[in-house]
Amino acid sequence: TYKTVNDGIYPDTPTKQLKLNDSNTWKLWVGDNQDSDASHPFHIHVNPFQLIDDNGFSYWKDTLLVSGSDNKGEANAITVLSRYDNFDGEFVLHCHNLTHEDQGMMMKVIINK
Repeated sequence: TYKTVNDGIYPDTPTKQLKLNDSNTWKLWVGDNQDSDASHPFHIHVNPFQLIDDNGFSYWKDTLLVSGSDNKGEANAITVLSRYDNFDGEFVLHCHNLTHEDQGMMMKVIINK
C-alpha cells in the first residue's frame, strides 16, 4: 500500500513553495497506486481552504475526507482554494489518519514573503 503525497514519502516529498498574499487551487485525490478503498482525511496546518460543493455552497475547512472510492484518480479530484494572508514560514499538510502520516503521507509547505 502506498502512503504518499505527490508520489513521495515524507521527508522525500516535494516541498510546496508559495507566496504570501497569494492563493492557490489544490486538487486532492487518492492515487491510482493505492490498492485499497481506504479514505484519507486531508489536513493542512495554519491556512484553511475553501471548498465549493456541487450546489454552490462554500465551506471553509482545515480537514477534508478524500474518499478512497469516490475520489480515486485525478479525474475524480476534489478542488479547493487556499489563501495565504497572515503567515509566512513553514507548516505541513498530511493525512489525519495518524498511521498513514507515520508511514510518510505528509508534505512540507513554505510561505515566502
